[in-house]
Amino acid sequence: MDDIKAVEWLPLQAAIERLSLTREHDFLRSIGHKALRRTRKRQAAAQDIRAER
Repeated sequence: MDDIKAVEWLPLQAAIERLSLTREHDFLRSIGHKALRRTRKRQAAAQDIRAER
């Protein structure tokens, strides 16, 4: 991975807009929303567990 010079974390929509290939747009649009939903569920569950302690 010597070709990667920097990483920039962006909101999902901004990341999608930066992509140049249609298949990249489609992939990130479909997978990105699922990943964000899953992450939010896990964060909520972790907060519930901490609240119970």
